[in-house]
Amino acid sequence: MGASKRSTLFCMISLLMFFFHPSLAITSLPASVELICSSSQYPSFCKSYLPQDKPHTRQDHRRISLNQSLSSAHNLLSLVQNYLSQPSTSTLVAIRALEDCQLLAH
Repeated sequence: MGASKRSTLFCMISLLMFFFHPSLAITSLPASVELICSSSQYPSFCKSYLPQDKPHTRQDHRRISLNQSLSSAHNLLSLVQNYLSQPSTSTLVAIRALEDCQLLAH
């Protein structure tokens, strides 16, 4: 798997871990990005993609995270489908791995 695919997959997994982190209880009180990200498993990554222009609720941040994750999943699926549609000189093992990725991305 190429570096681009690995970073996309890492992004999706990180966002899902952030989204389902137990310390992010649903609340309607506005909170800063700093406060919300400090309770995530990857605070620096969290701060790098969440908008910092104004306080949002934790639910807003989860929605942003989920949208980002879905977008990354669609991008990964497009990449995998593109590789599979091209005439390939790849090994059968590589092709099967891409097919597995395609199945997981659906």
